[in-house]
Amino acid sequence: MPAIANRLAALLSTVRTPGDFYAAGTSAIAFATGELRSTEPTKIADLDAACATAVDVLGYDEIETERDADRIRWRARTAAGDPVDIRLLAREPASTELRIRIGVFGDEAKSRLVREQIHQALGSSLR
Repeated sequence: MPAIANRLAALLSTVRTPGDFYAAGTSAIAFATGELRSTEPTKIADLDAACATAVDVLGYDEIETERDADRIRWRARTAAGDPVDIRLLAREPASTELRIRIGVFGDEAKSRLVREQIHQALGSSLR
């Protein structure tokens, strides 16, 4: 069974949607084990600011934000009380891994909505 899950995760990482492209770069995206993961061609500080905007625009209640030099973790709650966990991990100077989990078991549609809102915030900061 794990081999099937690994193959599925590899396949999903190659799937592209219109929201997967923005600005000057692209990002690989996968949803596995309840968590949406993507590699964003963006500095961690810029992605952090975009996360702040996304959490605010979506009306989530921010619980806490932990910041280290190469990693940031946002914790919030949706209006319905579902936990929101957003993690940023610096990979290169201009590349950051983004991980999003909504709810205990993960909600792909809501996670993609958060990611799209982050991309919109990035787009507005690039103009």
